[in-house]
Amino acid sequence: MIDVGANVGIYALPWAATHANVTVHCFEPNPSVRTRLARNMALNRLTARLRLHYEALSDRAGTATLHG
Repeated sequence: MIDVGANVGIYALPWAATHANVTVHCFEPNPSVRTRLARNMALNRLTARLRLHYEALSDRAGTATLHG
């Protein structure tokens, strides 16, 4: 599964918890949110089923400024 804009794991964590044979790739570019997602992954003992990617996905190459 691919979770684009994974935020704090609202979709990725329950999916990984209930689907033992699935690897969830979480894409979250915001450093502060990503830190919270990584903590949620650890607290729920799901680090083996989730892969955290420090980048955003889009339909085109480029850069953007994150707000929020």
